[in-house]
Amino acid sequence: MTTIDPSLATLLAETQTHTGLPQSEFSRLIGISPRTLQNWLKGVYSVSGLKEKGVRLTCYALKQNTRDYPVKKTRAKKAA
Repeated sequence: MTTIDPSLATLLAETQTHTGLPQSEFSRLIGISPRTLQNWLKGVYSVSGLKEKGVRLTCYALKQNTRDYPVKKTRAKKAA
């Protein structure tokens, strides 16, 4: 079993708490599967350097202002 940097697991947990989203929605928001998020929160499995940087940047941005990152997209209704 490979472990990840503990600071990434901490950052993920803090950011998920900050957003108030359940794991399934939070994982989709940051671009990983719910299972991957669960594993990373436990500190298991390796993460590619590029993926880790992307996830860290997304988490930092989400902690700054969650309103800029809507979870659900709504469609505008067409005028009749």
